[in-house]
Amino acid sequence: MAWHGREVRTLAHGKGDQRPGFVVTVRWEVLHEGGLLSESRYSMSKRPVAPSSLLSLDCSDVVAVTQVQEDTDGQCFDTIWRKVMPNANKCRLTVADVTGIWGIIPSCSTPEAADPLYDGVAIDVEETRRAVNQIIEDGVDAILTNGTFGEEATLTPEEWKVYVTAVVEEVAGRVPVCIGTTMQSTRETIERMKFVRDLGAQGTMLGRPMWCQLAPEAIVQYYRDVAEAVPELGIVIYDNPEAFKGRITPETWGQLAEIPQLVAAKTIGVDDIYARSLEAVKGRIRLLPLERDWLKAREIDADVSVAAWAGSASCGMAPCTKLRDLITAGEDEMAQKLTDRITWSYETFFPNGDFREFSKYNIPLEKERFNAAGYINAGPTRPPFDLMPKAYLEGTVEAARRWNAVSDEVNQGSFDR
Repeated sequence: MAWHGREVRTLAHGKGDQRPGFVVTVRWEVLHEGGLLSESRYSMSKRPVAPSSLLSLDCSDVVAVTQVQEDTDGQCFDTIWRKVMPNANKCRLTVADVTGIWGIIPSCSTPEAADPLYDGVAIDVEETRRAVNQIIEDGVDAILTNGTFGEEATLTPEEWKVYVTAVVEEVAGRVPVCIGTTMQSTRETIERMKFVRDLGAQGTMLGRPMWCQLAPEAIVQYYRDVAEAVPELGIVIYDNPEAFKGRITPETWGQLAEIPQLVAAKTIGVDDIYARSLEAVKGRIRLLPLERDWLKAREIDADVSVAAWAGSASCGMAPCTKLRDLITAGEDEMAQKLTDRITWSYETFFPNGDFREFSKYNIPLEKERFNAAGYINAGPTRPPFDLMPKAYLEGTVEAARRWNAVSDEVNQGSFDR
């Protein structure tokens, strides 16, 4: 698949020491779609330049060549030179790559994250890496993060960099990963997109600036500007109508579909607007439904409804992967039975069944559900979004219990033929 062509590891952090006589090792890595093509090392006491043999390299399947300084302990600390090959657009996520379950993971916080006066980095890097490995091992098809409960809005710049670096490094190219980069301006968004591009992410999950509601023409221009600035990244549009002050219209979807980097969208609700939006994009953008709505979306167009998003994947992957496998196998009756049980698990999660009310407390509701389920330790929610009514907390804990009950049913074979 095309996304394997991107660099699959972070090669450097910070700046190298260029003091005279400071001996370092330089590692050259030539990467192609299958991974590491070749590697060589040599020691130098000064900053080297790229040899002509690499500058002229133009293999058809080579994506990038990177030169990295290492200190005497083998610690990478400076990317010295990099050449991205002419066919590097193969690295970008494509519509064809968007299949199966796209699991959303939370930012994993240390206890200090709950303290509004804490001025350090409150990211649990160890749990982040463990969670990434767990969800991949359990069958997720792609990872999305840094949307709402990924706390894109409340992570400090340094926390964001630490978190997304851990995620992309740990994924290591095993599945596509799309990092949230939504900011309040186009320039800041582009800056973050370039950061995750250089880390090796295949895409970004991207909402839109929300200080003021964007008019339809501004929405299209925003996505066009960021796509042109960072064309290597596939973009998964995050269309949260409460967060971004309105739902993207079918007419606007038709215009967005003309931007090739826009390959998917995280949507909410399968209704007439969704159906008309699906028709407007003409298969050029995968409009991902929530996993409980996947079968309903397939009733509209099964040929293009081949993927769904799942925040509940962070409660445990078993119901998600089972639903995917049943749908893939054409076992619609059993898939509906499982969907009914998944829907049951949500009954106490959305306060009074009201999405608008849920949206006021989205972050703590999700993070406390994950914590109660025990699959991922999401840690506390960052202020000021950390408060919610006690009854809502009780509802989300019950939703976690129900998800675990459905997981047990899956593992016991209740949805097997």
